[in-house]
Amino acid sequence: MAPQGDIPVAADILGTIGTILWCIQLAPQIWYNWKQKKTDGFPAAMMVLWAVAAVPFGVYAIVQRFTVALQVQPQIFGSLSLVAWGQILYYNNGWKAWSATALTFGTAIAFGGIEMLLVFTLRPVYARGVNAPILVVGILAAVILIIGITPPYPEMWKRKGRVIGINFIFLSIDFAGSIFSLMALVAQQTFDYLGGILYIGVAILEGGIFLSHIIWRIKTKELRRLAKQRGVDIYDLPEAERWYPRVSRKAARAAAQDLENAQATTDTAALPVKASDVGNEPEKGSAVSALRSEPKPQAAMSETTMTSSEDEKHAEVESEQLSEKVAESSSDSPTIRQTADATSHNDAQGEAHRNLDETASQSSAGFRTPPETGRSSALSDIASRETGKPS
Repeated sequence: MAPQGDIPVAADILGTIGTILWCIQLAPQIWYNWKQKKTDGFPAAMMVLWAVAAVPFGVYAIVQRFTVALQVQPQIFGSLSLVAWGQILYYNNGWKAWSATALTFGTAIAFGGIEMLLVFTLRPVYARGVNAPILVVGILAAVILIIGITPPYPEMWKRKGRVIGINFIFLSIDFAGSIFSLMALVAQQTFDYLGGILYIGVAILEGGIFLSHIIWRIKTKELRRLAKQRGVDIYDLPEAERWYPRVSRKAARAAAQDLENAQATTDTAALPVKASDVGNEPEKGSAVSALRSEPKPQAAMSETTMTSSEDEKHAEVESEQLSEKVAESSSDSPTIRQTADATSHNDAQGEAHRNLDETASQSSAGFRTPPETGRSSALSDIASRETGKPS
C-alpha cells in the first residue's frame, strides 16, 4: 500500500478523538488500582502485551504516514500500559516501589529505542516500494494487541463470568477509542485493512468482556436480592459458592497459608498435657489424645520402681536398728522392756500400715507390686518381730 497523501479533515478529526480517548483510557484503571491498593483480576499479561504491541504498532503508523494523532496514539498507549504493569508489580506481586518504578522506566526507554531503530530502518525500504517488511511489522502489532485482550477471559472463567479488577470506565473509553480510530481509517483516502482488522478485533473482544459480566449479573440477580433481604453478605449464603467462588491471588500465597496452618497445628500438638486433662477423654485425633496414646518410656518406669524399692529397704534398716536399741535397754528393766516392746510393736504396726498405704498407691498408679503381696509382707514383718522368728 502506498503512503497516505493528503489527510481529509473528517479523518483527522475522528483520529484525534480516537487518540484522545486512547490517551486517557488507562487513567481510570490506574486511578482504580491506586484506590483499591490491589489488582486482583487485572492480569499483568494484558498490560505487558499491550506495551509490547505498541512498539510495532507505532512503527507501522509512522512509516505508513498516518495522521499525527494516530502516530502519537501508540506511544501514549504503550506508556500507560507500562504504568499499569508497574502497579501490578507493586500491589499484587509484592515488589518494592523503587524497583517497580525502575523496571517500568527502564522498559519504556528500551521500547522507545527499539521503535526508533525500526523506524529509521524500515522507512527507506518502504519508500522504495518494498512493502513486505512493514506488512510483517503491522501484522505482528495486530496479533500481539489482540492477544493482549485475551488474559481477562481465563479470569472470568474462574469466576463464572464475573469481571473484577477491570474498571468499566476504562473499558468503555477503550472500546470507544477503537471505534473512532476505525472510523478515521474509513474516512481516509484509502482504507488500511490491517489497521481495520486490528480495531475491529479490539472492539469485539472488549465487547465480549462487557457481555460476560452482564450475563453473570442476570444469573445472580435473584441471589443478590436474597442476600439483601436477609441483610447478610452474599458470601454467607450457601448458594453463593457457585457464582461467587473465592479465587486466590497466587498459588504461592495459598501454599504459604497452608504452611502457616500446618505450623500452627504442630505447635498445638507440642503443648504439654495439663493436669486438668487427666481423667477426661479427649477427642479422637486431638493433640492431647496423641500424647496420651504414646507408651511411657520403660526407663522412667524402671527408675520409679527402683526408687520405691530403695525406700522400703531404708525403712527396714531403720526398724531393725530401733529394735536392737530397744532390746539393749530392755535387759535392765522388765517394765522398760514391756514398754519398749509395746513401742516397737506400735512402730512396727505404723510402719506396716505406711507400707500398705504406699503399696496401695503404687498399685493404683500402675506399678507391678500387687496389693495382697505387700499386705502379706507387712504382716509377716509384724509376726517375725513379735515371735523373734523369721517369716
